[in-house]
Amino acid sequence: MTLEELGFDERMAKYGKEQHLDSFLTGRVTSEHKERYIVKTLEKNMTVKLLGI
Repeated sequence: MTLEELGFDERMAKYGKEQHLDSFLTGRVTSEHKERYIVKTLEKNMTVKLLGI
C-alpha cells in the first residue's frame, strides 16, 4: 500500500506541513462501526475512536 493508494497527494502534503501535522500518521478511514473507525495506514489497520471536546 502506498500513500497515493490511500488518497494522499501533494496538496495534502503541503497542507500538513503548513499546519505542522508532520508528526501525525497518514491513513484513510475504511469503515465505520458506531463510534469506532477502521483506519488503514501504510503499516497496519487500526481501530480508533474519535475524542470529543
